[in-house]
Amino acid sequence: MSIPSLASVYARAGLSIFKSATLPAGSVSPLSLSCSVPEIDRAKSEAFSRMVGSRGVPKNFIPSTYLQAHTMAMPMSLLADLPIRIIGSLHEATEIQFNRYCEFGEKLKATASFDGDIRFSDKEDVMLEVKLDIFGEADAGDKPIQTVVNQYRILNPRRHLIQTEKKEKPSSENDFPDWTTENYHFPIDIGRRYALLNGDINPIHITSVSAKFFGYKSCISHGMFSVCKMFGQVEDTGTNYVKGKFVRPILLPQDVVGRRDAEGNYVVGYVDKGDFKVCVEGEMRC
Repeated sequence: MSIPSLASVYARAGLSIFKSATLPAGSVSPLSLSCSVPEIDRAKSEAFSRMVGSRGVPKNFIPSTYLQAHTMAMPMSLLADLPIRIIGSLHEATEIQFNRYCEFGEKLKATASFDGDIRFSDKEDVMLEVKLDIFGEADAGDKPIQTVVNQYRILNPRRHLIQTEKKEKPSSENDFPDWTTENYHFPIDIGRRYALLNGDINPIHITSVSAKFFGYKSCISHGMFSVCKMFGQVEDTGTNYVKGKFVRPILLPQDVVGRRDAEGNYVVGYVDKGDFKVCVEGEMRC
């Protein structure tokens, strides 16, 4: 079995509108999916590398973050199998451990798994994790090329009725005085261009018209694009670790600021009326 297309996954997600808007009574069964991975297109991989600024990848090897992009349909496919309406679900966070480089032409397989564990936020949103292991044909079963753990939030349709304490305080650019700074411009079409490389054709990323249908003022950047862009600031050694938490969307077009400190902590955001709006926060280790 090969990885399902994201188009088919989004179609199944759309059909979830006929499912319950809240979790049914009782436990949720674990889910798993094992697939062969289609051969990676060298031209797309190289275009991805240029877009995010990958550094240090040897010739004939694939940028480490591209494997996650190439296989992202698998965890999303498991979400579509849940007994709950998933339209409007959010990618909350990601954590990736790279164990070695992957070579072009290498035969790959991947396994996505959800252990059935469900948590709830203070707004009673459903919070869950999907793990993805990517293996080479010759790899031992306990040592994947990389492991990706994605966290998702499925919004409670009655969350607006729940009063919670507002915890966020405005950030200032002065909160990161000694951090290395990179300035980027994310144009209006960056979501479409990135989607051509990773296949994520979610309407919220493609056009402002389709994004407004889902409640956004404009199309938004992929959260993983910001993570990959920040990872492009460090050397891709094939054995890195990177994680990111998606705090708020980046509406396009946008002038974006990326900051990281000497320990590998980073933030991505933008300045609005003197406040620094953190959109992604995380850490990277070589």
